[in-house]
This record gives sequence, C-alpha cells and structure tokens, in this order.
Amino acid sequence: AELALTLHPHQRAALGWMRRRERARLPSVIDPVWRRLRCKEDGSVLWLNTLRGEVRAVEPETYGDSPGGMLCDEPGLGKTVTIL
Repeated sequence: AELALTLHPHQRAALGWMRRRERARLPSVIDPVWRRLRCKEDGSVLWLNTLRGEVRAVEPETYGDSPGGMLCDEPGLGKTVTIL
C-alpha cells in the first residue's frame, strides 16, 4: 500500500525537527536536576541537586544527549501520518 499525502505546515515543521535531531551530533550534557550556583563572596561554583538537596563542589557527570525526541501534538493533528 502507498500513502500519498501532503503534510500541513505544522507537520512539516515537526518532521524537520525530528530529522535534525536524528542526524545531530549532540554535545554531552549535565543532568537537568543539577543547578549551578555561584557564591557571591568568592565566586566559587557549587552544584545543587534539586531532587535530593545535595550540594557539591565537583561538577556532576555528563552524559551523551540522545538523538530523537517526543512528538506531542494535540490529538487529531496527524502525528501518525507525520512519523510514517
């Protein structure tokens, strides 16, 4: 079976975004639970884990960001057609 449709502008934008993410060479990132804090007194940097309340002076580990993402349009906007 063949599917021949014309994508709507929002579907073309979503498809472009997904394809760019799949092909991207993404930098390493720090887990978003960590917040960088700078001390006003001496300018030193501390890291706060916002989930556990842990504070440390050593920068948290990084990990490779994953290509891809989640397509979360409202129901009825054609997510299935977009990804096919």
